[in-house]
Amino acid sequence: MLKYVLPLFILMAVYLSTSKSGECTPNGSKTRIALIYTDDRKQLLLGSKDYEYLVAYIDENNEIRDFFFDTFLYLGSKAPSGGSYYSGTATRDDWKWFIEKIFGPEGQISRLVQAHRKICQKLGRCRKLGVIIMIPRPPVSSLDERISVVEWYIDEIFQSVKKIDYDMLDFKGFYWMSEKVNEEDWELVKNVTKMIHEKKSKLYWIPYYTAKGVDDWKSLGFDYVMLQPNFAFYDVGLERFDELTQRIKRLGISVEMELPSYKRNPRLDSWNQSFILYLYASLKYGWGNYSFISYFYGNDFVKMAKNPKLHIYYRLVYKHVKGTLTMDDINPYLENALKNFKERRRQTYLIISIPLLLVILVIYTIYKNMKK
Repeated sequence: MLKYVLPLFILMAVYLSTSKSGECTPNGSKTRIALIYTDDRKQLLLGSKDYEYLVAYIDENNEIRDFFFDTFLYLGSKAPSGGSYYSGTATRDDWKWFIEKIFGPEGQISRLVQAHRKICQKLGRCRKLGVIIMIPRPPVSSLDERISVVEWYIDEIFQSVKKIDYDMLDFKGFYWMSEKVNEEDWELVKNVTKMIHEKKSKLYWIPYYTAKGVDDWKSLGFDYVMLQPNFAFYDVGLERFDELTQRIKRLGISVEMELPSYKRNPRLDSWNQSFILYLYASLKYGWGNYSFISYFYGNDFVKMAKNPKLHIYYRLVYKHVKGTLTMDDINPYLENALKNFKERRRQTYLIISIPLLLVILVIYTIYKNMKK
């Protein structure tokens, strides 16, 4: 008996020792991350009451029913100087400003803590909340200078985390703000991931669908990667969801649910339609089984929760986060969402094809007249 069992234990040990923490495989422990934008756009800043809608699910009668998101990722794009945290044009003072907005006396973490205390008291139970903080893309200069500014920033974040007087927050690590890793940033990212791992922390990344570096996420050193479908934002069809699913399975990563209250895909009639199609794709392809998912974006979910006409969408996000969403929940909206998308697609083809046919007809007529 022992000669059969022993090899099995050896194989298990080898598997556990070689599997990476960021591999996205279904398991019992699931992390659901709300993206919270905090930058120079003042309308994005959340108050403690706003956070209650994200820490907990609050029903149509304003009753607190259950915990909601378990992790909050703080990021931003527009810097006070006019630069961008995303592109690398934000200054060092902009980086300091962001740290203050997150960790200052009236900062976002303070407001999150206020909301969490209240929710725990109301529900009569509590759980820790995870926190992730972005690392802006440093301005382009020498590699050593770029590494130095990131090292300074990481140390500032760790010092700020230590000052939080609340033991129900769990600092999970950092988020790389740039959504691609080109040749210019390759060595920088590898040095940053090494630095973070030496400090016993983790690095998260949410690249866009066609971003450079996605296939090389392991060698770059990222711990958790969630790929953007970009269905809501670009002129792509429903096949994008299938293609994305095959890709994330092959790479061992996860997905970002893009559920904003706006849309840019010209094949869509409305953000509501996009919203339902994302949920449909998640149910169809089993995204809810993945151990970690990010949600774009928490600021908009608060708006949905406060608007009686949009509260249903807030509730659908909650059910998706909790793993209780079913086809019955979206069926009342799904038929029209699919129908309108297909019709829109045909309209797009007609808009393109009719002028093209006219051009061909004119050219053919000219050609025939020239031959006479």
